[in-house]
Amino acid sequence: MSILLLFSQTETELTASSTKHGWALGISRIIVPDNYVSKTGTWENELGSEDNLYLSVDEATPNDSDYIYDTFPTNANYYEFSLNAMAGAPPGDVVILWRGVCLGTPITIQIQLRQGENTVVASSSQALSTTMKTYYYQLTPAEKESISDWSDLHLRIIENIS
Repeated sequence: MSILLLFSQTETELTASSTKHGWALGISRIIVPDNYVSKTGTWENELGSEDNLYLSVDEATPNDSDYIYDTFPTNANYYEFSLNAMAGAPPGDVVILWRGVCLGTPITIQIQLRQGENTVVASSSQALSTTMKTYYYQLTPAEKESISDWSDLHLRIIENIS
């Protein structure tokens, strides 16, 4: 799984980026996970380790050979990352891109963008495909304006059995 928060000048740039998985194409700023915040469940990376999972999802260009997963998915398990700091609101649109696949029990994923302890953006739940796929959530102008401190953002991945 790869996770990115993308900032673009135009919707065309975002569409080109997400469609081609060329995640940095036409994007003015990118922030990625840079540390662990909290979790429920037993999450591991591609090596079976529970340490420094953010390192498996912090690439600016998708790398499907490194990923994280919950070893025993249940309703409402989550993993939360801090995101590298950014000074001030970015220009243009803000899009959260991530890649995922379901290899067992069907699950849905919801992405939350959090500022400290508060959820400021919550996507609808999306069912994971049985093939690797890119998912995205574009913030509305109101959601973007609700973020008051761009240097204190976290990204939470919440899973549910579908």
